[in-house]
Amino acid sequence: MRGIDVTAERVHSPKTRISLKQLTTAYQNAIRLSTDRHLPYRIGTTIHVSTYGLYGYALLSCPDFRKAMEFAAKYHALAAPLATIEFREDREGAIWRIEPASNAVVSDRRLYRFIAELQIGVHISLMRDIMGPAFVPKEISLTHPQADDFSLTAELVGCDVRFAQLEHQILFESKWLDQTASLANRTTYTAVLALCDDLLESLDEQVSE
Repeated sequence: MRGIDVTAERVHSPKTRISLKQLTTAYQNAIRLSTDRHLPYRIGTTIHVSTYGLYGYALLSCPDFRKAMEFAAKYHALAAPLATIEFREDREGAIWRIEPASNAVVSDRRLYRFIAELQIGVHISLMRDIMGPAFVPKEISLTHPQADDFSLTAELVGCDVRFAQLEHQILFESKWLDQTASLANRTTYTAVLALCDDLLESLDEQVSE
C-alpha cells in the first residue's frame, strides 16, 4: 500500500475512490515485492462481474452472449480501465484484443507486461461468469517474450500461450457465443442500457472539460 494514500480499512468502503495512478502504484509495489510467477493472472481471475456494479449487472442481463461482448467493449470506459479492448469475430473464431493504454504503463515495460497478463485473467474470469465455468480460450497471444519474473503458462490458462506476437489477444471458439444466456432479461437490459448511456455521456463530458 506504500505510496497509494489509502488505508487497508478504506479499501472495501463503497465511498473510497482511487485514481488510475494509485492503481498502477499498487501494481508496481506488487511487481517489486512478490515472488509469485503468476501474480498478475491470479489477480485478474479474482475480478468478477459483481466488481463492476451497474456495468456488470448489465452484462449479465444481455439477451445473448454476442451482445454481452459488444456491450463490454462499448461501455468499457465505465470500468475505469488501464487498457483498451476490442472484440471481433472472424474465420478463426471470436477474439478479444487488449492493449495497455496509459503513458505511464507503456513507458514501464514490466508494468506493461503485468497489466497485459492481469487483463487476460480479468477477461477469462468475466467470460466464465457470463458463459459458465467451463469456458476456456482456444489460444492466448502476447506481444512480449516469455519472461523469468512472471509469465503465463499453458497449464495456468488451459490453452496454448504464444509470446512475441503482434497483439495481445484471447482467441476462443465462436460456438461459446451461441449458447443461451441463462440470466438474460430483455426488460432489465433495456433499462440498464439507458443508464449506462447516461453514465458514458457524463464521463465523456468530464473528459472534454
